[in-house]
Amino acid sequence: GPLLNATIHFDYVPSAPPEEVIPSVDSDIVIDTEKNTAKGIAIQTNAADVIAQFEGAENIQIVDKNGIVLAADALVGTGSKIQLVENGEVIDEVTVVIKGEIDGNGIIDSDDARHLLRNTLFPDVFSVVAEDDIDGNGEYNSDDAIYLLRYTLFPEVFPLK
Repeated sequence: GPLLNATIHFDYVPSAPPEEVIPSVDSDIVIDTEKNTAKGIAIQTNAADVIAQFEGAENIQIVDKNGIVLAADALVGTGSKIQLVENGEVIDEVTVVIKGEIDGNGIIDSDDARHLLRNTLFPDVFSVVAEDDIDGNGEYNSDDAIYLLRYTLFPEVFPLK
């Protein structure tokens, strides 16, 4: 009969593309669904390496804080957005937060400490993506900026907590 050449798949479920930004099981990235942020991305990680850590990576893109898609070798920083794109439309996105990386360039240096200090003095002028407790004392204040500056100078002595 007509079924002689049929192929039968047992327990076959076609994998549906993800509907939200989900890190793959072996990734260190953690999504905070309340704050809509992604943490656990190391400093100086490029876009291609971050994208590879997500389910449905072929549908993931990363844009900088101005909404411009990052090149594969560009560094991912705080304020970047990881976006899930389907048919050219963004259906989900989360904002990257890297502890101590304040200005969004993917590198921690004294510019970040300066920006953080200015934020504690003039929060309306120098905004930050996340008010991060850098020194681990449970509060966000100018001490975090000072600690961050010390970290940029002596990372072994002043680790990020």
